[in-house]
Amino acid sequence: MTAVRSLHSVSVPRTERAAEQPPAARLVGVGIHDVVHDRATLEWAVRDATPGRDQVHVVHAYVPLRLDGCAWPPVTAVRDRRHVAATRVIAQAVQRAHEGHTGLEVGGSAIGGLPDDVLIELSHVVDLLVIGDDSHDPLIARKITTRVQEHTYCPLVCVPRDYFPSAAPRPVTVVADDAGLLEPVLAFATAVARRRGVGLQVSRAWSSLHEGRVTGPGWLAEQQSELDAQLAGWRAACPDVAVSARLELGYSWLDRLRAASSLLVTSTRSVDLVRSPGDGDASCPVAIVPV
Repeated sequence: MTAVRSLHSVSVPRTERAAEQPPAARLVGVGIHDVVHDRATLEWAVRDATPGRDQVHVVHAYVPLRLDGCAWPPVTAVRDRRHVAATRVIAQAVQRAHEGHTGLEVGGSAIGGLPDDVLIELSHVVDLLVIGDDSHDPLIARKITTRVQEHTYCPLVCVPRDYFPSAAPRPVTVVADDAGLLEPVLAFATAVARRRGVGLQVSRAWSSLHEGRVTGPGWLAEQQSELDAQLAGWRAACPDVAVSARLELGYSWLDRLRAASSLLVTSTRSVDLVRSPGDGDASCPVAIVPV
């Protein structure tokens, strides 16, 4: 069961003046294993970047040979071989990123270190970090995604490796918890929706409703009104983005959202809400915004 109510944008003069200012340039970091595994990750990042304004930097973390100070030729050969292999991965990724994206500034670096450590450090430098999502891969024991989600310094987008964007436009969905809406999360989701030319959907997952505390339709209407009231100011501030609000009931609400959204957005404190495994065809990228 899902309660849905459309919200109509209301323009305000102050917002119109602010909207005239061009968006700030962004540094977009992309962490990859290789071009084959992270094709969807790389494509999501370059599609979200704006040519002529944003900079995209692809990084590949590799484990260097830990024999510092040793100049023995066999050691040097192995050290160089690892670095060359990592550099080749970056060169292929940068070439792939340029295909079909003329005017986009793309660079890359092969960085020695554990992938999660490298990505967390990179999140201190960039405005957006995009990585592949390995959280549901049964063949990977050390989940890089989970640790980076919990420690990222900047907004983080995790893209499933089998993800293919839908040809039909789908909204960006903010997944809120019982504590309510957070401005940094709404701001990030609105910016993505604006760049993609889609609507913004705010979904509140009422975990308490699964525990038998629903008091009837009147109670649900009251909760919907409260959610609408929380969004009233945001609607006025963003008249160019269509906004809708919904309450999610039932145990399959997350799969429904995945199937109907182009991106799920939540905060670091609510990341567990979007971590449950989804059906393959219903998977979609997840964005985590630090608060």
